[in-house]
Amino acid sequence: MLWFWITLFLTIAVISLLLINIKIHRRNKAERRLKAREAKAELEKVFQMNCEAAGLTPRVIDTVRLVLDGRTYKEAADILFISDKTVESHMSNAYSKLGVKGQLNLYKKLYSQTLNP
Repeated sequence: MLWFWITLFLTIAVISLLLINIKIHRRNKAERRLKAREAKAELEKVFQMNCEAAGLTPRVIDTVRLVLDGRTYKEAADILFISDKTVESHMSNAYSKLGVKGQLNLYKKLYSQTLNP
């Protein structure tokens, strides 16, 4: 009879610990999501400030954002209802205004905390 009570107690203890662990995991997951959203919002704010400081037009900013998010020039053109050549022109304008060559350098320049044009 004693083994029954010990087994019952241990089963209840394990289930309780499991439920506590699940609750903690869900809370941590929600906190991570919130932090990720805040970080993304901060990055977007830096991007916007740097674009404005460089004097990029809203259409060029839209084009740059799509290309830096991994879209091809053709995909960006289709999304924005413009030609591939216009996307090329917008990207060229962004490169020249920021004084960089290549998408990686453009990304670094636009998403860095301080813009040095």
